[in-house]
Amino acid sequence: MNKTFAIMATALALASCSSNKNVKPLDITGQWSIVSAMGKSTEGGERPAFIKFDEKGEMNGNATVNHFFGGYELKDNQISFTNIGMTRMWGSSMEIETAISQALDQAATIQAEGNKMYFFNSSNDTIMTLVKE
Repeated sequence: MNKTFAIMATALALASCSSNKNVKPLDITGQWSIVSAMGKSTEGGERPAFIKFDEKGEMNGNATVNHFFGGYELKDNQISFTNIGMTRMWGSSMEIETAISQALDQAATIQAEGNKMYFFNSSNDTIMTLVKE
């Protein structure tokens, strides 16, 4: 019985090592243009919409009118934002601004493909599309 357990434990350890060998963690650091949020294009906003992630877990950006900032946590493809703050000015592209705020609140997972990144909510709906600057 002990020999069978040892063989199974060794096989499991080897399988877990080999399956993680090709897994590369997502690197989202840098500045990303926000193309759309909650189905709304950001084109035509007062200012370009973007989000910038640093390696320390902090982010900031512009939602076309107001600036936002806070923290983020990324584990595998799961993302969460913490302590989000935002300036509170009024502008002509407030619908876009609201969509970006909602997407940040609902973001659960991400997928990065080349220079594009997608945020998904907990129902796996695409809620934000970004392009690396």
